[in-house]
Amino acid sequence: MIGGGVGAMGDSLYKMVVADRTVQLSFAKSYGDKVSSNAGNFKDIGDNKRANQIAQQYGYKGAEDLKKAYIGEKAPTSPWNMGYDKKTSEIIIYKKSDRSVNIATGLYIR
Repeated sequence: MIGGGVGAMGDSLYKMVVADRTVQLSFAKSYGDKVSSNAGNFKDIGDNKRANQIAQQYGYKGAEDLKKAYIGEKAPTSPWNMGYDKKTSEIIIYKKSDRSVNIATGLYIR
């Protein structure tokens, strides 16, 4: 559930509280801008089985449950996918249609 938001869209960074966690969303200033420095630095988790295993390590029922914790309970999860930062192994939830829109979870692949 979304709590309160702080930030400025002009800065291309928006912080909000989602499920008692602060996440940062990056937005392009105009169509085609690549704002997020993470956009090219992460890889897909892989298949659903692997995504579910990772989510369960953190106490979630599965990958869908983890995604809902960050994007909202009522938001559709199908446009979003799980990946990880190649350098830090942090789990990233990103929009499939636009990899520059991503949410850093603060969770890491163990």
